[in-house]
Amino acid sequence: MAKKDYSTSKIYNIVEMVRSKERNYVSNFLNPVEQNLWDQNSRNVKVEFWGGYSLAERKAVFVSPLDDRQDVDCQRFELAALEAEINNFFEPTHRQVLGSLMHKGLNRDVIGDILINSQTVQMIVKQSIVKFILNDSLRINNNVLNFKNIGFDQIVDPVIDTPTVRNTIPSLRLDVFVAKVINTSRAKAQELILVGKVFVNFQEVNKTTYVLSENEFITVRGFGRIKLNRVIGRSKKGKIVIEYQKV
Repeated sequence: MAKKDYSTSKIYNIVEMVRSKERNYVSNFLNPVEQNLWDQNSRNVKVEFWGGYSLAERKAVFVSPLDDRQDVDCQRFELAALEAEINNFFEPTHRQVLGSLMHKGLNRDVIGDILINSQTVQMIVKQSIVKFILNDSLRINNNVLNFKNIGFDQIVDPVIDTPTVRNTIPSLRLDVFVAKVINTSRAKAQELILVGKVFVNFQEVNKTTYVLSENEFITVRGFGRIKLNRVIGRSKKGKIVIEYQKV
């Protein structure tokens, strides 16, 4: 709770600085929870988010006075897009790439989304670290990644290719859903919720009886993120039929 209060206080101070001194503010990358805090606590200023491409999860915020007439284009967020080619014998994971970057002493908040496909690793970063990354190859398990600058229009949107699962549950309560999808007891699911390890739409939810709806994202720390795609109806035994997938 203290961490959330500190973040809210920090946002308030930044907003007051922008309003009183008529100065713009641009942040490093924010996770979805921090973005929600900005949405809820910024008044009487213009607030824009951008993470380099339309589906970005991690985004920077640009804050300006209400009377600022300049368009908020991508340059104002101070971001850059980088790409490295990978060969057929090595496909790094997101964790490996991020771990290698942070091992070089980089903070998490200057690194945005990392996108990996069969041919390239692409990532969005703050402009302040571009030269550092370009001048120092990334090494992962004796493999080398050499990054270069690319345009934001060259970013390849990620494709969710995890299988869709159809299952039945007695209710759409959060604790019931969590217990089903991570294959644990309802008591354990309730414990995870109460200690702050479960998020709905990137916001911490401590209410075990919270009722889920279609298209909501449920994150369980240590287990990943699941999207509740559809509530199909009732089974012959009266249970609720749902479709979900890990994203």
